[in-house]
Formats: sequence, structure tokens, C-alpha cells
Amino acid sequence: MTDSINRRENAACRLPGDEPTQDDESNVAATSAGQSEKPRQSCMLDVDWNEPKDQTPFGPPRPPLPGPKATNNATRTQERNLASGAYAEAGYSEGGHALHAGVAILKGRDTRGGEVEAMSVSVQIGAEHELQATALRVGFSDSKVAIGAEAGTANAHIGIHNSDGSTGVNSGIGFVEVAAEGTFGNEANSVTVGVGVGVGAEMSVGLRDKDANGKPEACFRLGVKFATVGACVELPFHLKM
Repeated sequence: MTDSINRRENAACRLPGDEPTQDDESNVAATSAGQSEKPRQSCMLDVDWNEPKDQTPFGPPRPPLPGPKATNNATRTQERNLASGAYAEAGYSEGGHALHAGVAILKGRDTRGGEVEAMSVSVQIGAEHELQATALRVGFSDSKVAIGAEAGTANAHIGIHNSDGSTGVNSGIGFVEVAAEGTFGNEANSVTVGVGVGVGAEMSVGLRDKDANGKPEACFRLGVKFATVGACVELPFHLKM
């Protein structure tokens, strides 16, 4: 027992893989013979106090998930998993710099790019003010196309976060009985066209850098009663957004 204790005490003063020292062997032999062992030199672990303290046996911890980036009701639909079902939420959106609250029977986006929002009501106050209600919205989007349709929708909004992802100025108010819209192009350049039955008007202008290449896209959108048009065009110079 004494022999094994001495072996463990000496091993604690060596790095894993180090060969036993002459003092280690002498102390083990002396202890086994009933003689007093040589005094061992004190040892200290070489600790780097500047080493991050959040390390774990499995490596550094995963960084926290980013907060919500939605700027309005439509982008909250894009952020949410459709499989989550019914929706009821209130809080602060970092992306939209706004307080929001909303409920819906169904709301979200699936893994194939499809979106559904049914029997939805929401309000938002902040950098983008918005009040909206809809019976049904459906859509699909990927890197080159975004199409959507809606029925029984009322919406009023004013602020700086535009529906095309740009930042600038927007305002609008209206009611749509039924409407359909499509956006075609890529992240840098796109065109939007839509038709519908309803009353009201909307407009927006702004800048964005959706493809993150340092060259901003200038965007506009205009909707009056039965028609909507819009476009985003990449500018030929770099601008820090």
C-alpha cells in the first residue's frame, strides 16, 4: 500500500509520459525496505492563467445562437419553422429594432422554401411600425425566385426597414381581397411584379447589400390598387453599409 501511494505522489509531479526519475526509483526501493525516503522536491503545475476559462473537455463551448433578425411580420414568418404549428409571440426584435406581438393559427417556413401564414394578426412599434391581419398567405422562395399569394389582407406600415430587405423609407396602407406577386433575379439584381384586387397604395426606396460584396443595391417598390412593381439594381461602386 505504501509503495503504491508513493508511486502516485511522485507521478503527480510529472507530466504524463515522463520516465521515472532516479529519485523516484530510490524512494520506492527505500520505502519497500522500511527506510526513510529522500525528501522529494516540491513541484507546481505550470498553469497559464491567461488561458480562457470557458474550455470544456470537448473543446470551447458553442457560441450562443443569434437573436431574432426579423424586421417585420413577413420576415418573422421566414425565421420560424412551419412545423412549430400555432404561433403566439411578443418581444423585441434586434433586427427590426422594434417591439412586436402577434398570433396565428399557422405561421412559418419549411425546409424546401415554402411559407404559410394563416389567420394572423400582428402589431409592431419601433424603427418599423406595422399593423397587419391576414386570412391566408402562401409563398415559395429560393436564391433566384420568390413567389407569393394572399387573400383577405389588411396592412398599414411606415418606417425604415423595407419589405425587399433594403433600409431607407417606406409607407403604405391598404386592403387586398386577393393578390399574387413574384420576384425574379439574383441577390444583386432583381425585378418584382404583382397583380391583385384591392384598395390602397405603398412605396419604398432604400439600399441593401444582399450578396455582401461591398457594392450596394438600390431598391424601389411601388404599389397602387391592382398593380405592384419593384426592382433592385447593384451599383458599380463600393459603399460601407
